[in-house]
Amino acid sequence: MNKFILFFLLASISYSQNNLNDKGERNGVWIGYHENGQVKYQGSFSNGKEVGVFNYYNYDGDLVIKLNYIQVDSSDATLYYNNGFMKAKGQYVNKQKEGLWTYFDMDGSLNGEERFVNNKLQGNFVTDHHHNPSFYYDVFSVMPVATCQIKRYDKEQVWIHKTG
Repeated sequence: MNKFILFFLLASISYSQNNLNDKGERNGVWIGYHENGQVKYQGSFSNGKEVGVFNYYNYDGDLVIKLNYIQVDSSDATLYYNNGFMKAKGQYVNKQKEGLWTYFDMDGSLNGEERFVNNKLQGNFVTDHHHNPSFYYDVFSVMPVATCQIKRYDKEQVWIHKTG
């Protein structure tokens, strides 16, 4: 009898997710899985649009991205390291970075900030990252500067290193 009840509950939960409406749009709770069986994402749709909180997980089941859809095409985003500390936070509008994005080190300390308009970096990545040994200084510059080797949107970012 207990096996029947367990089977019924699992079948009910499975049936109530990953549904489409009459127009073929995602509706209700959707759960996706990695090839290893771990949950990849979980969130809800209403007529094909994401609503509420969407969680994304890595292959080990650790939460790596949390999107909170505050409007139809706008979400607050929080990204996490595997150790659970916050990696970054910002906002997406139409699935593109918008506004201020703040980044953190693996120990939770502030790493830096950058601003986006329509997914395009505006200005420089500014950091107070004096404790990162991977930085180097431009000996020809008056200000200590480190050049980031990562290119984003075909622009090389310059990290201005605060002193004092």
